[in-house]
Amino acid sequence: MKRAWWIAPCLALPALLLLPALFGQVLLFRDILHFTLPQQAFAAAARAAGHLPLWDPGRYGGAPFFAEPGTGVLYPPNLLFHLLSPAQAATWFVLLHLPLAGAGAYLLARRLSLSPPAASLAGCGYAGSGYLLSMHGNPYYFASAALLPGLCAALLGAADRRSPRAAAGAAAMVALAIFNGEMQALFFAAIFAGVLALCAQSQRARGTAWVGASLLLGAALGAVQLVPTAMFARGTVRAAGFSLEEAGTWSLHPLRWLEILAAVPFGVPFPENGYWGSSFVSQERHLPWAISLYLGPALLVPALLTGWPREGRRRALVAMALASLLLAAGNLSPLFQVWLKIAPLADRFRYAEKYALPVTLALVLLAAWKVEELAGTPRRALLGFAALAAALATAAAVTWGGPRWLDEIIARGLSQAEANLPLEAARAQLLGSLLQAAIFCAALAAAAAAARRNAAILPPILLGATFLAQGAHGLRILSFGDGSFLRREPAFLAPWRAALVPGSSGRVLNDGSCRYRGGGTGSLLERVRAFEWDTGKQNLPLLFGLREALGYGAAESARQLALVRGLHPSGLEATARAIGAAAILGCRGGELHVTPLASPLPRVRVVTDSGQLRAAILEDHPERVRIGATGPGLLVLADTAAPGWSARVDGAAVALRTVEAEFRAVDLREGDHEVVFEYRAPGLRAGALVSALALLVCLASLRRGSRWP
Repeated sequence: MKRAWWIAPCLALPALLLLPALFGQVLLFRDILHFTLPQQAFAAAARAAGHLPLWDPGRYGGAPFFAEPGTGVLYPPNLLFHLLSPAQAATWFVLLHLPLAGAGAYLLARRLSLSPPAASLAGCGYAGSGYLLSMHGNPYYFASAALLPGLCAALLGAADRRSPRAAAGAAAMVALAIFNGEMQALFFAAIFAGVLALCAQSQRARGTAWVGASLLLGAALGAVQLVPTAMFARGTVRAAGFSLEEAGTWSLHPLRWLEILAAVPFGVPFPENGYWGSSFVSQERHLPWAISLYLGPALLVPALLTGWPREGRRRALVAMALASLLLAAGNLSPLFQVWLKIAPLADRFRYAEKYALPVTLALVLLAAWKVEELAGTPRRALLGFAALAAALATAAAVTWGGPRWLDEIIARGLSQAEANLPLEAARAQLLGSLLQAAIFCAALAAAAAAARRNAAILPPILLGATFLAQGAHGLRILSFGDGSFLRREPAFLAPWRAALVPGSSGRVLNDGSCRYRGGGTGSLLERVRAFEWDTGKQNLPLLFGLREALGYGAAESARQLALVRGLHPSGLEATARAIGAAAILGCRGGELHVTPLASPLPRVRVVTDSGQLRAAILEDHPERVRIGATGPGLLVLADTAAPGWSARVDGAAVALRTVEAEFRAVDLREGDHEVVFEYRAPGLRAGALVSALALLVCLASLRRGSRWP
């Protein structure tokens, strides 16, 4: 096989995993429906109308949109939402990042001087890794995880080549990650590339400096997104950092390391709920952050055989894999607490399991690196696979015996996950997973024995084994479903619209009482999603231009959340009135109800000592609301006030006040007036200027020679 063709398996594996989408299937797990679809449909509609979506009027009485991490307004792959239905666009958004993941890991391995066959193994292993595929229900995090190896390759390219052209290319990759919005993956890439640059064989200081320069240039290039996001973040729940307990939510229990070797030993929650690994998950969660960590024996055994290598960059990979694995353990590891205290901004990120991402990439690269050596010493591979096969067979024998302690763990996990799997079936699933891994190891041991006669066949054998194992596993853990319910009008739509009183805010408070109790047709995943579609799960109403009194975002305003929590003890209806809701949505006796409030708060009013005067909305856009009103008095618009909003009365700028439940208000003199509220995302203009200057620097770098004089 020619060198260029070794990248083909890295692209063929993603092609295999997208086959269900070619037949109309869509992804249904986690946030992909009620978070990604409404968010990206709103952004696409705004772009189609010729303006940036800066403000979302549909959540909390209004919230920043462009500045919120993960909206990806400037991220090019989100243009898919202009071409396909929202569910199809979200599905293809995920699937089209898989080739980027495979190609990026291939290029990173080649940047580390691995041979094309070894790089191909790295590409397949990463693109089909259980951790990466588990993120498909969180698309913007998935996208950044897919970009991670390519970003590391570009940064290392800048370190090794030490040229302005390479730095400009790396900066473009950094900016792309910023536009997508998941900053923690960019944080991982910076550490990964910086450590590998420090461990180069020569000119370490210069190489590391080039990595830093590329990151700074990339930050400048992405400043149009980064500056508004940073300014918005100052008022969110992340501003002061998370506590150890909250940051360590979804800590990776050491017993779950078994998932790296054996495919779904604790089951999966779809299409039926057969997951019982909740015994090893934080008590407040019934499912893990990552449904799978699978790499398989063909990758894990070579990675474990690496030992403590002599070569600097390989030692760095071993150290980063071990450190990340300990950090992924979260509250179960003392290192995590130290890390939160000493690492800048580390306490701004939640969910310790996210540290399994650099573990996955490091193990894949170590495996690919070791495969080159095992081709010369297949006996070591034979012994490794045989030893692991024996260990797995022993574990399977223990499981077969059904010890009481194991049954207690399984029963507790089934209960916590609300799984519909009998204990015996869950134990059989674990047994099957262990036996499958043992047989796989035994087969690879036999292949390694055959390679003693022809050592050159070992890398292609491990590549083929990885391709088949990752492909089969990937099709199992991707949450494909029919999604036919998405093609009909949801049940909440008609009663919601009927309950809205003209002149009110139009917002509805979802009281959270609509929970799936059974019924419907199809798989459990389909039935639950169809139920949520019909009962207006958070953010789904935004797809239809409706507005919620609350909502769900990636980084929510600390002020808004504190307001709602403070009002909660006063009762549901009092809370709804205080935040300007016009109706309450909930389920009673298994039936959906949208109950209008008696005399709901008007969306706009003029408050005086003698009552209320005339006020009417003349123009209503997310970033601009024009009102006709009569004074004197206080004009109150029952929409959320936030930094970036300004007001003009009869064309003259006036002070914007915040009253009642964070509503916008201005003082009016006697007579008729035109009042305009306008929103500009704080930091957007400054960020755009910095990005424009950085773009000029990048273009100038491309025109120069390969090196600075």
